[in-house]
Amino acid sequence: MSRIGIKPITIPEGVTVSLKDGIITVKGKKDELTYTFHPNIKVEVQDKTVVVSVERKVRHSVYGKIVKRTYKLKAHDENNSCNVGDTVKVMETRPLSKDKRWRVVEIVEKAIIK
Repeated sequence: MSRIGIKPITIPEGVTVSLKDGIITVKGKKDELTYTFHPNIKVEVQDKTVVVSVERKVRHSVYGKIVKRTYKLKAHDENNSCNVGDTVKVMETRPLSKDKRWRVVEIVEKAIIK
């Protein structure tokens, strides 16, 4: 699994994880669950909002070639501490606006700006 950038996590008590049709469902207390993504996360900055681009690599079902799949999600950044290109850890939370369902837990790696 480490070939595609997924790291194993420990599951706290009272939390259930199920896998069905390639979709991982996690049920439990949301404050205890953090979702970490592939390290190639690029951040676009707005006021108290960051757009996190998550890139993952999957094997094509017919041809077997490794292809990149990218999706974007909006996360809340209370302190406006994120910059473009940072690597962040995000956590699912209650809906904060029309599109925001995530919040920034920590900045794992700051981007080097030249």
